[in-house]
Amino acid sequence: MITKLVVSPEVLEYNFKPSVLEHGSEHIISRLSRHQIVLTRSIKEDFEVYFSARGINELLQGWLINNAHSNGSNISIEKVSPSAPEQNIYFHAHQEVSDSLLIGNFDRPVPRTFRYNSIEDIKKPKENLITLNDVQDILTKFGRLKKWFSVYETSIQLQIEENKDAQLLAKYLVNFLKGDNVEIQDAYLVSNPNNEKNFQEYIYPHIKGKNITIIIPTEDGAENKQRLIQKYKAVVKCYPKEKIHQSYIKTDLYRIDLGYRFDVFGTNGKTKREMIHIYRNH
Repeated sequence: MITKLVVSPEVLEYNFKPSVLEHGSEHIISRLSRHQIVLTRSIKEDFEVYFSARGINELLQGWLINNAHSNGSNISIEKVSPSAPEQNIYFHAHQEVSDSLLIGNFDRPVPRTFRYNSIEDIKKPKENLITLNDVQDILTKFGRLKKWFSVYETSIQLQIEENKDAQLLAKYLVNFLKGDNVEIQDAYLVSNPNNEKNFQEYIYPHIKGKNITIIIPTEDGAENKQRLIQKYKAVVKCYPKEKIHQSYIKTDLYRIDLGYRFDVFGTNGKTKREMIHIYRNH
């Protein structure tokens, strides 16, 4: 998932000056390129003062120009309300830009209601395995969230424990359901009633209105194809069961491998034990 990052100039400098390269800097550079840097008028002016003082303002200006002409820009230009003279412009931008992450080392304490990382935090690689407890911390807590990039940067291995909140899992997966096109493949979508029930309850509300394709076994198609077309306003394709064993949700940007299908959402709002893999499409 792409995050809007409100970064101090010391963080952005890693993009431009080889002399600041040090252990862990490759992770900072990668994240600056994978996510979107929030740019307000005040932040742009502060960047220019900072980089001019170090004799590398032309590198900043080149970066700004390149992103202005790029379809995949990693700059997010934001209009925010004027900040008070005594207010930290980066704190103010973080407050105004929803779902942003504040990154940097600042000359005053970061308020507890902010979500932030220090420079040392983003020098560290993401963890290979996360749990729903990690997801819950990122979705519900504030402060220094050290596992932010482990939770949101693909590829992700998500371990689902028994009897966890199924709605929490759905809320997390929504982050990877963006885009106009969604393809669902499930060999047991209709033959296991709990699979379709969970799809309808936890996934369909978030993809309703998109271009949906559902892939089911040929043997289930005769009885269910028209019903699925009408119910979900979807294109329904049928293939031999042995060719569609793997269950997944694929969007324009991501692929979610569901392990043992939508049954992972369990019954009565409680999950079943499973491993989910999330990848970015290439």
